[in-house]
Amino acid sequence: MRYDHFEITGYTVLSDSVSEEHTILLLGDLHEAVYGPDNRILTDACRKICPDLILCSGDMITAGDSLRTDISLNLYKKLAETAPVFASFGNHETKLRHTPEILRDYLSALRKIGVQMLRNKSASLTIGADRFRITGLELRPVKYKKLRVPKLSASELEEQIGKCRGDAFEILLAHNPVFASQYMDWGADLIVSGHYHGGLMRFGKHGSLVSPYFRPLPPYGYGMYERGGSVMIVTSGLGEHTVPLRINNPTEIVTISLKPREK
Repeated sequence: MRYDHFEITGYTVLSDSVSEEHTILLLGDLHEAVYGPDNRILTDACRKICPDLILCSGDMITAGDSLRTDISLNLYKKLAETAPVFASFGNHETKLRHTPEILRDYLSALRKIGVQMLRNKSASLTIGADRFRITGLELRPVKYKKLRVPKLSASELEEQIGKCRGDAFEILLAHNPVFASQYMDWGADLIVSGHYHGGLMRFGKHGSLVSPYFRPLPPYGYGMYERGGSVMIVTSGLGEHTVPLRINNPTEIVTISLKPREK
């Protein structure tokens, strides 16, 4: 699907775990959308932001008979030329398990591009004077089944991604925001999610009309949320599938200005 416009939404996050300012760029739920020839509108905007770090929170493809991996791979390549890129699986990437050859080729292409795809794994990097640890959560397919909201226990989460170590600025890439409370309890400084597409229609700062589980006004549907020492940002994403409807709910990329907290 072709588009010509998206919003750039900015948030500021204060943390005791960093000593200098960093710019983080978040993209999610591309679903093979194209903004201008070769996604040039999108990649030019990302480059102009000059991010120190780029996070992709999943569903950059749309699984199914019309699957095209080339669109997301071309975008990932341009992003990796701009800043380090870390990504996680959404439910659509997870569906590639049913086509092992396509999954293998997709992951191989990402490695060659230089994108770190984190599937229940963590990676560390240093930016300036600060250390970051980024963990990508790949939920089991059953956690995405419609109508009945699933559960995720603390022990199940730790079994998949281990304990939060807390000796760096901890980022959790977690596509599905329905488990926001569990992610915050895990201890990440920053959690980034998508999946809900902003709830199709938005009301005010956080109000989303419906979740993919067909629950009205879901909590953690869109925006920035804080609890304890954790901040969670849920993006409305860049594309859509199944129900191509957005009311007061533009597509977006997200900039996160990470700053040290004044002491």
